[in-house]
Amino acid sequence: MKATNPFKTLSILTQNHQLFFLISLVLYSLGYGQETTDERGYPRIGQPIPEFHLKNIEHYKVKEIGAKDLRGKHVLLWFWHRYCSGSYTQFDAMDALRKKYEDRLEIFTIGGVNDKVHVIPEVEEDTMRAIFERSTLVKKLSLPAVYDMDLYRQFKAWYAPTVVWIDDRGMVQAVTSSVNENWIAAFLEGRPFRSEDVSVEGLKQASEHPYAYDYHKDFLVDNNGGKSDDFLYRSLIAAFNNESVTGPILPSSVDQYSYFGKLEGVGSLLDFYKLAYLGRIYNFEDCYVDTTYNQAIYELRDSTKFTDFSYSIPRKNYFWYSLLVPPRLTKRESLMAIMQHDLETFFGYKGRVDTRVLPYWSVVLSDEAKAQMASNGGEAEVLGDWHTRMGARNITVNRYLNAIFHMTAPYLGSVIPIINETGMTKTIDVPVIDVDLSNFKEIKKVLSMQGFTLEKTKKEFKVLVISDATLPIVEIDSLDSH
Repeated sequence: MKATNPFKTLSILTQNHQLFFLISLVLYSLGYGQETTDERGYPRIGQPIPEFHLKNIEHYKVKEIGAKDLRGKHVLLWFWHRYCSGSYTQFDAMDALRKKYEDRLEIFTIGGVNDKVHVIPEVEEDTMRAIFERSTLVKKLSLPAVYDMDLYRQFKAWYAPTVVWIDDRGMVQAVTSSVNENWIAAFLEGRPFRSEDVSVEGLKQASEHPYAYDYHKDFLVDNNGGKSDDFLYRSLIAAFNNESVTGPILPSSVDQYSYFGKLEGVGSLLDFYKLAYLGRIYNFEDCYVDTTYNQAIYELRDSTKFTDFSYSIPRKNYFWYSLLVPPRLTKRESLMAIMQHDLETFFGYKGRVDTRVLPYWSVVLSDEAKAQMASNGGEAEVLGDWHTRMGARNITVNRYLNAIFHMTAPYLGSVIPIINETGMTKTIDVPVIDVDLSNFKEIKKVLSMQGFTLEKTKKEFKVLVISDATLPIVEIDSLDSH
């Protein structure tokens, strides 16, 4: 049952208990809960790997290899699908690991998808192969590649990526959704390492845990995500620690409260402060006409709680926030005021919105380029594969910029704002061109070839300033990694 009158105090920080919750919508969208019988079985941690046979291997010394042939070697089976940009952006890192440990570790990328209803296997395989091969050329990769829908489903890769760790005895040591060098070092030395468990048994145990998170209930109500008496009222901040099961991400705008009936999720401290003082974490819909800066200015003795965080294990400076309020407090201004009070009370940092002259990327087009780019009509469409090729037909400049920067966008907070100052009101046509859409510098070069000019300049912005005292400002120029 919900607590009676839970709004008397503004918040409580819960530190000494474990949070157990599961993002069920994501799992169901990937096929979890729709298991089919497969006598060959799926990977079980601590058990021998089920027999499998990789066929038509590309970028490898042989075209076929089986589980028995790999005995005596440490192996990573790295499952991915093309609907996850995160998988695409990790190709470089996996290739670097393969090269560094090539004498001790075999890595195979395996493309597939769990969806059996809406996917034509042959089309899906051809599309993934085209993306991977272009990536291989663009990124200069040498990763062994396999495309096997049946193995993908047999091994029940719910996440993208899903990584199956097989030691030199053919035993499954882990099933994870990420890879890091500390884990690999322990894996190769035969030492146990602590990681998330996304195996079938691991996900099942998480969902069946007495404190597992059910998206359809409120957090910590009826033991949902933890003991029901672990809070003093319904504005709650909790540590998102190494024991926590993956949970939903904090909503991007306070306006989403009316949709969800709550403001609840996991985020970084910067996410919380943006939500509290700007009303949103990012402007996903149209960040190319934005007047509010996407990065923050820190006037802090120590800004590491904002800048040094990790969602993956070992987790660092990530938190859970949960807010339920009476109807009279659901207006945007009320929600922001409550969050501001909570954050300053528990974390001790002050926030304010100032007007500052700050750097940004100005996007312009010459009159000649505008004339050449003017659309000839036709169906409005973004062209390309969203990974290695991009073009446009009969769409606005804003829509094209949103598409070509979708992996490196300003709303992610790592790039200074990109503002459309072309003045182009007509729709445009842009020929399809090869480009690594995970590489900001390459995108700039391609845009220049297409007639766009990106120039770093400055103007006034509204910007979030976070402080604990009057201290020298950390300049935005030094934060911009591009």
